Amino acid sequence: MAPTADCSRLPTPLKEQAPSLHQLGVPENIPNDGLIVELVVRGNRLRGVVLPFGEGNRYRMLHALTRRSVDEDLRFLHEVCLGLFLAALALTVLVSQWLGARLVGDVETLAQVARAVASGDLEARVGGSNSG
Repeated sequence: MAPTADCSRLPTPLKEQAPSLHQLGVPENIPNDGLIVELVVRGNRLRGVVLPFGEGNRYRMLHALTRRSVDEDLRFLHEVCLGLFLAALALTVLVSQWLGARLVGDVETLAQVARAVASGDLEARVGGSNSG
């Protein structure tokens, strides 16, 4: 006699016999790299992958999650990526403003010295020392 497992503490869906892949509408021929499937089992929408394994890919295994959990993960990843993009955009704007202000300041200094030289002040210098 085969040993039996105590299923009294398992969640209700696991106490019942799982439907066969054929009952779920999964085709017999599965590509070597697997097959992505969308299923409805006992009212739960699932997204999963069926993978062949064993000698000559004789066996098939279904690994599936509820669509809700997959969709929640995708939504979370979308929000994280959007947040990272906005943070990178803000940092780019700040660095651009700082760099632009530094460059404009240097050009304004050059313009002031040029005006001073044009007005006859030949001792005017752009930063640095007076020794040529």
